Amino acid sequence: MKKQLLLLALLLLPLVASAYDFAVANEDGVTIYYNTIDDNRASVTYMNTNYNSYSGDVKIPQTVTSSGKTRNVTSIGQYAFCYCSGLTSITIPSSVMSIGGGAFFGCSGLTSITIPNSVTSIGESAFYNCSSLTSITIPSSVTSICDYAFYGCKGLTLISIPSSVTSIGDYAFYGCKGLTSITIPSSVTSIGDRAFMACSGLTSITIPSSVTSIGSEAFRNCSGLTSITIPSSVTSIGSVAFKYCSGLTKVIVSDIAAWCGISFSGSGSNPLYYAHHLYSDENTEITELTIPNSVTSIGQYAFESCSGLTSITIPSSVTSIGDRAFQSCSGLTSISIPSSVTTIPVLIVSFYN
Repeated sequence: MKKQLLLLALLLLPLVASAYDFAVANEDGVTIYYNTIDDNRASVTYMNTNYNSYSGDVKIPQTVTSSGKTRNVTSIGQYAFCYCSGLTSITIPSSVMSIGGGAFFGCSGLTSITIPNSVTSIGESAFYNCSSLTSITIPSSVTSICDYAFYGCKGLTLISIPSSVTSIGDYAFYGCKGLTSITIPSSVTSIGDRAFMACSGLTSITIPSSVTSIGSEAFRNCSGLTSITIPSSVTSIGSVAFKYCSGLTKVIVSDIAAWCGISFSGSGSNPLYYAHHLYSDENTEITELTIPNSVTSIGQYAFESCSGLTSITIPSSVTSIGDRAFQSCSGLTSISIPSSVTTIPVLIVSFYN
């Protein structure tokens, strides 16, 4: 909540502050406003009125001359095009190295944008609620996707994340309903809180083995998600990471034995118990689960209340199964226990709550 209030305060700031140092018309006759960085550099900014005046197609020049002085345009400043709902497309020159926070905040009419490889940083909330934006390519020069970067871009159907990116921030793709698939490169080590929350169009996602942490509610309300693979590299999973993923039926954990080293928010001593309770909720049923051959035992209550579970494969590496391991698994019609299992409790299956 503190973060959201701070974001709101920052967004209100430019609406009352004085902005530009000079203004110059580009080759199309569109007046663009600039701030002076130094004798050689300038940054695109906003007008000193309540709202920016940019609309239609805007081409930012590589250099700009004012009062006899020519400067390279090296950045798009914070809030530069904020609330320009009439802006439909923008051309960014290769001289630009950074896009500031909130630069295109609320540009609901923006349909296309090309970010050059010269850009190394994209600020927080840069494309917040750009609801008409359908695709965007992040250049390989960018190393992180900041918080709220594409929040509410519900028209976004295609996005390419380069292998240079190592982290995906909080709320980065929140509410991007149009995304049906997304490839997370093997360079990414962390997925922030609510990073893909409410991306209802996502049907499947593979988390690379480079990822060590998945934030709280990272995939919450991804109702179209049907399967997900969790690598053994993951050492931390936030609370209700997959809550309300009502279509999620298949969870593949590459090494359940490694779960003992995972920090589960709100979990007890038996991480297998949370195969259902952590990854889903009361509206979600896992139907298929394959236990990898690295597992040697299945603990007490391991799959309790997984009522949608119809099939389970137990590898020959398993030697013992705990008491009530499949309690209340009312959908489980058959189970094959390998000959390697030497210890089977009396109440391996119970339909009592």
